[in-house]
This record gives sequence, C-alpha cells and structure tokens, in this order.
Amino acid sequence: VAQAARYMKALKEMAKAENRPGARLVIITGQPDAVLSELVQLQSERLGVKTDWFLYRVRFELSDG
Repeated sequence: VAQAARYMKALKEMAKAENRPGARLVIITGQPDAVLSELVQLQSERLGVKTDWFLYRVRFELSDG
C-alpha cells in the first residue's frame, strides 16, 4: 500500500507538471483482497487521487488439438 501511495503521489505531481488532467495507477493482484482495496482507497482519498475499480476475469479452456 505504501508503494501504491508513492506512485499515486508521483503520478499526480507529474500530471500537474505536464499540465495534464491526471494519471492512472493500475494494481493487479492474484485474488480479490478487500483489505488491500480498502487501504488503497483510503490512501487515494488522502492524496486526492480519483480511484476507479475494475474487476477483470480471465477464463482458459484447454482442449486436445
């Protein structure tokens, strides 16, 4: 979470320096983690960074060729 907060702060500062409206930080985990997402959300609110949450699912099918 601390590393994500550092990235959020750096991306926000970079966007401001380049006169851009903002930046996105994407966090990918192996499993949904409610505690992690809550902590990241708290950090984003503290830093004033907008956070959008997306859930991606991947399905693999194996078959004999």
